[in-house]
Amino acid sequence: MEAFWNYLETRELAMYIAESWWFPLLESIHVLAATFLVGTIAMLDLRLLGIGATNHRVSRIASEILPWTVTSAIISVLAGLPLFTSRATHYVHNIAFQVKMVFLLLALINMLWFHLRTERSIARSEEHTSELQSHHDLV
Repeated sequence: MEAFWNYLETRELAMYIAESWWFPLLESIHVLAATFLVGTIAMLDLRLLGIGATNHRVSRIASEILPWTVTSAIISVLAGLPLFTSRATHYVHNIAFQVKMVFLLLALINMLWFHLRTERSIARSEEHTSELQSHHDLV
């Protein structure tokens, strides 16, 4: 596996990125996109906790934020991959990078769980609540 990481970082493009203005540019894009990603997730989490945007349905917030979350995740990954290739052998052995990758995997699993399971039950619950409110308003 070490040979593969070495192969990645010795490619001409990876070396160019590592030794030019592309590295700080890509790093800035990567960090900004990651920050935006965390921000969009925090908005939904705060709504789920009942702290923020309580006048909006969770399903509405989730559907409006999802495209922004996905787009920022894609941009972050697309900017991060060239950064990784520029020093692949270093990053693979870096404990902080390994921890980051584990947390990203856990975040992905959490997101999939939310969108495949929890979001549906929230939408059903909100529909039921709306029906009860409509019935209550008639009485």
